Amino acid sequence: MVERFEEVCGEYSALKWFNKEITWKVGVGDKIRFWEDTWINGESLINMFWLFLISDKKNEVVGRIRIWREDKWCWMLRWRKTLFEC
Repeated sequence: MVERFEEVCGEYSALKWFNKEITWKVGVGDKIRFWEDTWINGESLINMFWLFLISDKKNEVVGRIRIWREDKWCWMLRWRKTLFEC
């Protein structure tokens, strides 16, 4: 019996074919990690944006940092320091 699905699908192989071919449906967002899961071209937002370093919500799932407002999704991102001074 296989206990780790990644071992069968090549998660640790050079090709990583499973991750390249699958797409995730976010749904209510209780399983998709905003910063850690892959979003764009197989990369996580941690690796793409320095904003993770000052994020006040580093370990949040998508469902806890988005809200539906005026017919669109809005992100509720918070930072540990001010990004820009006016």
